[in-house]
Amino acid sequence: MEQNNYVAIDLGATNAKITVSRDGRIFDEVYRFKDYLISENGHFTWDLEKMWNEILVGLKKVVEKYHTITSIGIDGWGVDYVLMNGDNPILPSYSYRDPRTTKSMQDLFAIIPFEMLYLYTGIQKNQINTIYQLMDDFAQHRLDNATDFLFMPEYFTYKLTGQKIHEYSMATTSGLVDLATGEYSQEIVAKLGWPAHLFPKLSKPGCVAGPLKDDVAAQIGTQTKVIMPITHDTASAYYAVDVDFDSVIISSGTWSLVGVKLRKGNNSTSSAADNFTNEGSVGFICYLKNIMGLWIYDQIRKQIPVEHAEASKLALSSTYNETFDVNDASILNASDMKAAICKLLPADRQPQSDGDYFRTVFRSLGVAYTKVCEQLEINLHQRYNRICIVGGGAKNEALNQLTQEVSHREVIAIPMEAPTTGNIKIQRGVKL
Repeated sequence: MEQNNYVAIDLGATNAKITVSRDGRIFDEVYRFKDYLISENGHFTWDLEKMWNEILVGLKKVVEKYHTITSIGIDGWGVDYVLMNGDNPILPSYSYRDPRTTKSMQDLFAIIPFEMLYLYTGIQKNQINTIYQLMDDFAQHRLDNATDFLFMPEYFTYKLTGQKIHEYSMATTSGLVDLATGEYSQEIVAKLGWPAHLFPKLSKPGCVAGPLKDDVAAQIGTQTKVIMPITHDTASAYYAVDVDFDSVIISSGTWSLVGVKLRKGNNSTSSAADNFTNEGSVGFICYLKNIMGLWIYDQIRKQIPVEHAEASKLALSSTYNETFDVNDASILNASDMKAAICKLLPADRQPQSDGDYFRTVFRSLGVAYTKVCEQLEINLHQRYNRICIVGGGAKNEALNQLTQEVSHREVIAIPMEAPTTGNIKIQRGVKL
């Protein structure tokens, strides 16, 4: 009997991987690629051509190893997108790290105050959100010739199949989806004066995008179907975690997404004040906050090049307990992370060793997680005694231990690739 070979393409903001699973439990990472963020002339953009070529290389390697593919699903980070004019991307494709949204965010609030926007969408105030990026595109007349816009997983699904599909979970990261209806808010679009054709009906996870285009099938060596999974990696990760509604979940990667599963979204005044976001998944809402995550740690490791195990050992042997605000704007694009951190720490109590730097990063993340837990308890009137960490951070001994010490909550590390697990879980439920 021929075995199923489900392929998950997980696009991270710093690296991407292509993984095969036959049963949704055992995973084989066949290919990984990185370095597709371009920093040039003060702007941050995505190298779409490199990403596409790497995807083709990875899929070809899958076929060489497994011969057949049952289906393919792509998930990825939220908010970023590709403007399209017919079949052609409108370049550049900006990264959320680009500073262009600083002004557009305030311009938008002059039209729709944040409090009103939050009542519509339940999405947090964050300058990286799609709505503020599109506001800049509108001001720069980049929408004038746009026939579509596709989020990153949707764009590469289009490259594979020729089908343009807007998927619900990813769309909710935009700040443009009505929390009550689960569709793009035409009221918001109309108030902003944007082209209504850019915001079509949304498809639910699990829909079949279609077969591979003939030329793509020829390049990789097989024909198969492409599924729209839960394309937003955070929502996919939350879907993969088999815990009830009584645990805090941290999807720990470049960002730390700290929150809980809710049966119904919460766009209350207190949620808005605490800047919680309500993002869609399957069967629940991800009620969470974006906390800067392992991006800080990764940048520190570029300056202190040690293995992960050694970094944890150094952090746990240090006694340095000063912490800093991991969400400070100066960290987002810091070229010298050590210097950026030092500016946020007391001048008379600066880190003195490599271990001090690693320890302050992990403890500071733990402090940020604890604050979110406390806000969750107040807003939802529920005590949360357990934190489940999934993703890359689950493998970081020092981060887990120091988070438990700081938060005074049980920390359970679930060292699985949660977005990939959720991706393949959706694929396995689709009848082809």
